[in-house]
Amino acid sequence: SIALPGSLVGSAFVFAMANVGTAYMPGTESEFARTTAYVGREITLHGQRNAAFEGSTTNMSDYVEHPIEQRPVHGQRTAAPSLPFDGQSTYSSEFHSHALPERHRHNAGVYQPSSSPFDGTTTYNSQFVPHQITHTSGRPAPAERTSLPFEGTTSYRSDYTQYANLPERAVAPGGQYQPSSAPFEGNSTYNGDFVPHALEARPHHQPGALRESLPFDGTTTYGDTFRPFPIQPHAA
Repeated sequence: SIALPGSLVGSAFVFAMANVGTAYMPGTESEFARTTAYVGREITLHGQRNAAFEGSTTNMSDYVEHPIEQRPVHGQRTAAPSLPFDGQSTYSSEFHSHALPERHRHNAGVYQPSSSPFDGTTTYNSQFVPHQITHTSGRPAPAERTSLPFEGTTSYRSDYTQYANLPERAVAPGGQYQPSSAPFEGNSTYNGDFVPHALEARPHHQPGALRESLPFDGTTTYGDTFRPFPIQPHAA
């Protein structure tokens, strides 16, 4: 439950709620129950005096309490006597039972096959007629082949004819290769495209003295945008 304070400060008030404890309740459905009590505590603001709240809330104006009339108490009901139902229902009056005639029962006899021969034919016998098979002897022995010379010609022999009495080619007397001792006076594309140039000596840089560390006199966007403001202490 919530205890309302006796007085309010202006139009603002605060409730301080405290959990006062828990209790174990055996025998319930969950076997555990947590009970919490909240005690209202008034907080007084400095510089204002307490005044009673004389206004109204929407809950009070919309939900007006009405007196509840007490309902009359009737006497205890008596049990109705258990009597058989003598009336008739629409089902009993519309759906009458009719006597059904007895159905004829056929007595099946024992099957007796015919003793006369079958004179007809089947599609198998008419389409697959047996034919007389003539037996032949085994495979005859292969005939002996005679090895004869090849009297024909080939396309290679007919296209590439061999000529007789061709003059012999003159062959220079062979000797060991002797390279020339004269210097090479020609020029190559490498020497013609990549011409060497004289390299100039680069000056050697000497490091100077270290500069003195000076404080930063500039400004940043953070320092310009977020400026510190002095915090004024509140009166106790």
